[in-house]
Amino acid sequence: MLNQLQQQIVAEMTKGCAMNLSDVDHLTVEQTPDYIKAPVRAHDVVTGFTAALGLAIEALGRERGLPKQQITVDRRGAGMMLNSLGFLYQNGWKVPVIEMIQATSNFFPDKNDKWFLMVGEYSHFRRAILRYLDCADTPEALERATRKLTVEQMEKDCAKLGIPGAILRTRDEWSRHPQGEYLASTPPVFIKQIGSAGKKPLPPAKARPLEGVRVLSLTHVIAGPLVGRCLGEHGADVIELRHPHFPEHPPFQIDTGWNKRSMFADLTLSDGKAKFEELLSGCDVLVYGYRRGGLERLGYPREKLLEINPNLILLRETAYGFDGPMETWRGWEQNAQTAVGVAAECSPPDDPALMPGLGCDYGTGFLAALGVVDALARRSSEGGAWEVHACLARTGMIYAAHTDPEAVAVPLTNADLEKHCVDHETPEGIFTHLAPAARFSETPATCTVHSMLLGGVPMSETWLEDVPDTQAPLSYYPSELARTGGLHGGIAEYGSCVATACGKASLQPDYAREVEQVRPKY
Repeated sequence: MLNQLQQQIVAEMTKGCAMNLSDVDHLTVEQTPDYIKAPVRAHDVVTGFTAALGLAIEALGRERGLPKQQITVDRRGAGMMLNSLGFLYQNGWKVPVIEMIQATSNFFPDKNDKWFLMVGEYSHFRRAILRYLDCADTPEALERATRKLTVEQMEKDCAKLGIPGAILRTRDEWSRHPQGEYLASTPPVFIKQIGSAGKKPLPPAKARPLEGVRVLSLTHVIAGPLVGRCLGEHGADVIELRHPHFPEHPPFQIDTGWNKRSMFADLTLSDGKAKFEELLSGCDVLVYGYRRGGLERLGYPREKLLEINPNLILLRETAYGFDGPMETWRGWEQNAQTAVGVAAECSPPDDPALMPGLGCDYGTGFLAALGVVDALARRSSEGGAWEVHACLARTGMIYAAHTDPEAVAVPLTNADLEKHCVDHETPEGIFTHLAPAARFSETPATCTVHSMLLGGVPMSETWLEDVPDTQAPLSYYPSELARTGGLHGGIAEYGSCVATACGKASLQPDYAREVEQVRPKY
């Protein structure tokens, strides 16, 4: 059963939903121990997220004629999902995230010994930071430059220049900030009707809860792409459109790419627009995870989208929300943790650090997927078009609100990899990765499309027409490589990933050991 906090999380994240998810007699939570070492109760929060999404998918399946199912969530395994990037192996070798460690991604002190975090993992942000500070790309030079400024000035300048930056604030400081006040007044996932077209009920399901649902994804990094992965695990047909020259870290694509077809298209060109409109007209869900205003600049305001698809479900995912003074600011996982108080909870005095897990990214992905499932149910019963909102900062506020300074973490061992990882045979070899955190008794999550390179399918492909009559066999199996000691690259014992790999100030010892284990010695 859910513990009291997990029940509270489920109730909080579903208060913007119409689906009744109060029946939890068919939900089992294995109350296994923490492995993320932090005063934030990350395991309970993400267990609540995972459980609520599982309940929603199962409920929609029953509405489509499938039998009631038992859902099982392992608390420790759910927490491992917050570092899903850290459990990726190709042919037994860990997929590295070392290239994401950049001097420009760090906490920096200002002239008053306050702290400011900038994220410069991508080259265009790194160049912008160095131009702004007019310094060399070294930790020492960057700190000398920020010591001449105040955090307030840096935040104002970064917002103007489009640089992801955030002042290190406590939870109380964020609650008094206008953006914090606005987000506190919104549910974690916001769903509203935006069109009046007639009902579009989903047909009876043959074998899987989301079969026949078509999802078009214009997203990058983790939170947005994760939505497609979550929906695809239960039968949705997902096509991801990417600009061929947009920067990307390969581990992100591998981690979130299961059950999706990846296609290149440039929406500023006529053939790209034509492909987008073709796919848009036939989809159920459009997931958009880029900066506010991007679709409008391409010529696709909401009115145009609904003209093409009157029953569209539009999911928008941002850093800081859809109103307030920070609505258009750029931001990533690290910025959200820093702004809303998560980082402050996890930081020793005068040594700022992030929670060692991508709680805002993965949590927002789970929340957004829940919103899509709820909107699908509403569209079937009420008709219309629907818009779903989710944002990293609002998700981060849930973590910041639930802390336990006395929490005890039990380090990961190879036994955890054996229990929670699977081996997946693909044309690029065997990939080892985490299995889905929620286990369904009758229609277990499976994979019909392996994670592929960006642009892995041609623009000539389109939506699938046929839905299989039976549940596809699992395309992966419990990790033999983990069982036989065939995984190389170390284990992050207490939780670590790119969130803790943003410069020396937050490069925690656990991650530092892992980096040394995989760094070549020659």
